[in-house]
Amino acid sequence: MDGHGSCLYLHRGSHPVAASWRLVGRLCEAKVQRGSRKFLEVGEELPPPAPPRRFLLPAKYRLPQTTNKQNFTSFPPYSSVCLYVVFINIACPSTGLQKVIEIEDEKRLHNLYERRMAQEIDGSVLGEEFAGYVLRITGGNDKQGFPMRQGVLTNTRVRLLMHKGHKGYRQRRAGERKRKSIRGCIVGQDIAVLNLAVVKTGDATIAGLTDDSVPRRLGPKRANKIRALFNLTKDDDVRKYVISRTFTSKKGKEVRRAPKIQRLVTPLVLQRKRARKAAKLASVLRNKEDAAAYTKLVAQRLAEQKEARRSLISKRRSTRRSQKVEATA
Repeated sequence: MDGHGSCLYLHRGSHPVAASWRLVGRLCEAKVQRGSRKFLEVGEELPPPAPPRRFLLPAKYRLPQTTNKQNFTSFPPYSSVCLYVVFINIACPSTGLQKVIEIEDEKRLHNLYERRMAQEIDGSVLGEEFAGYVLRITGGNDKQGFPMRQGVLTNTRVRLLMHKGHKGYRQRRAGERKRKSIRGCIVGQDIAVLNLAVVKTGDATIAGLTDDSVPRRLGPKRANKIRALFNLTKDDDVRKYVISRTFTSKKGKEVRRAPKIQRLVTPLVLQRKRARKAAKLASVLRNKEDAAAYTKLVAQRLAEQKEARRSLISKRRSTRRSQKVEATA
């Protein structure tokens, strides 16, 4: 076979006989290099088929290596090797902890398929330890690392034309747009990592997720959020309730560091606001005065042009009359 035709030539004596692939049977499994012919004698057995292609798996899921590459009978069956592993990243906002679990049984994942982002599920689908928990799907990534995007109602990847303001895109030039691949918000079989958040805790305590709590290192910076945290009114001074931290500097001194409060209304802020308002009002009045002066000047210039035109016409008329009088005399 030369690699271009659909038949294989069998030599019987000196007369070649063309036989189709359907008549030969398993000849289609024999690999023939392009540009060369392979001739088989009558009754000769075909070589064994090529071994199946193996996937590149993590070290703990790889198949055992054999010394004899031609002997593939020592490999375990395909069904006994786990080729589908999904990492479930569960976060508990109330405790500040996260836990990652691996699910190798695809039957346990069927309850997650066709679910969308921001949809709540029962925790018992992940295992008995999550009985009574309510989890919300917050996102995920597929096997190629493309993140799920809320609002893209599909379980495959799509290419969206992104511009400034879209997640996952930063424009390099002003007004630049670019088409990028995004995974839909519906969970499917190609998801490798799925992110969940605990909405409601169950009766059992899960180690590494609800058995301990990690306090937040930094407090809120916005003034309204500080008021909401300490239940303050608008008349209370927010600066007294800001969360600060104390640490020892390199020189051995105790240093207190507090964040800058954003959107804090102070007398200086009100003064600047009044100054901006007064400047805007003065600008409006000045623009009105300038517009009135310009309109008056334009009217004056038009009146001057009309007067100059009238004087020119009167001079021409007087000149013509004098010329007629001189001609008749």
